[in-house]
Amino acid sequence: MLIELLKFYTTSCPGYVRDMGYLKEEIATEARYSRLVDAWQPHLGNTKKEIIQSTKKCQKNNRALIFGSGHLFDIPLAELSQSFSEVVLVDILHPKKVKKIAAEMKNVRLVDADITCAMSALHTNHNALLESQPNLFLDEEFDFVASVNLLSQIPVIPNKWLRKKRVGDALVYGYCKHLVEAHLDYLKKFSGQKLLITDTEFIARDNEGQIIAQESALYNVDLPDSEQSWTWNIAPAPEIKRNLSFEHKVGVFRI
Repeated sequence: MLIELLKFYTTSCPGYVRDMGYLKEEIATEARYSRLVDAWQPHLGNTKKEIIQSTKKCQKNNRALIFGSGHLFDIPLAELSQSFSEVVLVDILHPKKVKKIAAEMKNVRLVDADITCAMSALHTNHNALLESQPNLFLDEEFDFVASVNLLSQIPVIPNKWLRKKRVGDALVYGYCKHLVEAHLDYLKKFSGQKLLITDTEFIARDNEGQIIAQESALYNVDLPDSEQSWTWNIAPAPEIKRNLSFEHKVGVFRI
């Protein structure tokens, strides 16, 4: 806990990133990973495998763009760096450890950015619900573009922020669904090989393994059939609840 507090107060980031909870979530994710690395490993391994296989389908290997790079837990950075002339990693915040790793690779560039292009405005005025119209990197050429375990996470912080500000449930749901749809539309605008890996369902099981709750991770936004899928044991009991385990169903999609 002391280490997490130290990271929180010593990490430099934009005000809205700190206020809305992005920094706190980034620190918490690293802590959860350290506790649950064995449970997470099949999911992380599958994700890396799918990324590597997808890159082999690229017609050219000049530039790769990765959304949701985070802590690099699920990103095969060494392989990407060897395969492409340049690798651009994008997330709203990159921890110091990742910055150090990237600095040692001459062809890897980190970009701290809000890919919704709307969160700073939402932080300023939570009643505005500014439409998300991502345009970052669209004027650049990439041979490989991947959104990695990110799509279901895009609405998480806005959802919490808006509910904290007592915005109505219907407005919150509609806006979060819009953020999911906007990211999908954004990915379609890129040329080259495109890969989407995302949670599609949240599942809760009791200690007997019976499903007691199940819901869409994407606000019921439709996706094409997945090429591959697996279960991510994201929070086995008693990580969150003593008598409940939480899973995410993950799918691989071509956009």
